[in-house]
Amino acid sequence: MLSQLTSLREERDFIAKELSYAANATGKKIEWLTPHGEYLALSSDESKRLAAYRGLFATDLDAELLREIRTSTHGGYAIGDSRFKEEIESALKRRVTPRFSRDLIVPGGQAE
Repeated sequence: MLSQLTSLREERDFIAKELSYAANATGKKIEWLTPHGEYLALSSDESKRLAAYRGLFATDLDAELLREIRTSTHGGYAIGDSRFKEEIESALKRRVTPRFSRDLIVPGGQAE
């Protein structure tokens, strides 16, 4: 039963992402979808806004950047240069970087 629920959640999330992209990139009207303020700020002209949104997905993320984002997201770590991370650690009074290499996520989602 749990696997069915997980599967249904994944399917729902996939559909929501697809519909969101369809609305924001192509202008497809979806009754229940309300445009986010950041999306609307891309341009006051709808055709320019649609093009700007599509442009956000025009290139793949660099594999190293994607690894850093995944590691930071999964571990609750800060993203940025060493100075920024030191400032965050000082402000929060806690570690915001991985302690060991086993805490790092590599492309594909596996720990190093």
